[in-house]
Amino acid sequence: MHRYRVLFEAHWPLVFREPGLFDATVHGPSTAGRSLLYPHPSTIAGALASLFYKQDLLDRCDNDSVFWDQECMLSSGLGSYRIYSGYALDDEDEVYLYTGMGFAKLEPLRESIRRILDKYKGYLDARHFINTIRRATTAGRKPALFERIGIALDRRVKAAREGYLYILQHVDYVDSKGRFHPAIYLEAEKEIKATGRRPLFLGGERRITLYSIHEDRRPGLSGFTRGKDLVAALLIAPAILVGTPLEDVNMVTPGSAEKLAIELLNEAGLSNKFDIEAPYLVQASGQPVEMINAGWSMAMGMLREPVIIVPPGTILLLKPRRSDAIEELYGKGLGSYTRLGWGTVDVI
Repeated sequence: MHRYRVLFEAHWPLVFREPGLFDATVHGPSTAGRSLLYPHPSTIAGALASLFYKQDLLDRCDNDSVFWDQECMLSSGLGSYRIYSGYALDDEDEVYLYTGMGFAKLEPLRESIRRILDKYKGYLDARHFINTIRRATTAGRKPALFERIGIALDRRVKAAREGYLYILQHVDYVDSKGRFHPAIYLEAEKEIKATGRRPLFLGGERRITLYSIHEDRRPGLSGFTRGKDLVAALLIAPAILVGTPLEDVNMVTPGSAEKLAIELLNEAGLSNKFDIEAPYLVQASGQPVEMINAGWSMAMGMLREPVIIVPPGTILLLKPRRSDAIEELYGKGLGSYTRLGWGTVDVI
């Protein structure tokens, strides 16, 4: 497999709109569109898939999965592939992990979480993880968010449409330390030529980033995992589940947290590799487990089917049953459609 880093440089604000309705009217519950700090994996996979788009090939693809169009195009251009989402890099190539609240520097976050795990005596307080991840994120990088008020136009008369006014949030990858950029790591069967900066639409409003591809490996598995019988799997990209009953997981109680952790392992094919430990699932970002539409399909001209999403910044505590289980978890991630970048984890 060939290994690459794909960097998306944005020197202007972007829009990665949160799931939900958005309507450019003055009144109602959907007049404001909020932006995520980092695009969903389907947004990135869709942008990459557009590089290999061929209508005749798409017409021959099987449409039997949620992201069939993206999978079809990526397979045609890359062969066997896997995307690892949830990363950001600064101009010094320092690596940061997405926590749902911002970006934490890789190694300091790993060290802080490992110190908590080393105190394990049968149970760990979720608050220790929540406070640690939030402190690391505060010390890391956070994009700027700002809102823009817009109007809708009646193109027939080239004038503003009466009663149409909306607010749209934008994200700008700059803070007091300067600019930084979202990134992914990519494994591909087919070789890709390294590129200079090239324009690519990413996110809403057809805003352009400058993407570049470099030969590079994903940061290695943390050395803190060697010889350990308890590890933490930190989601740095949201994980999704398809077909799991929502009523049992949307209100995360100790019982449903255990079930949710089991489902995440099952979907990744790792259920026989780990035992889960209390508190099973820790949501550091405070974002809910919820059902969303999995984005818009340009190929179908409609919304994709609903999925359950588990937010980044979520931690699972796991005991490996086999010596190679930790490396497999780091490579596979958690949940469904992980080769598209969903459910990417860092393992500590």
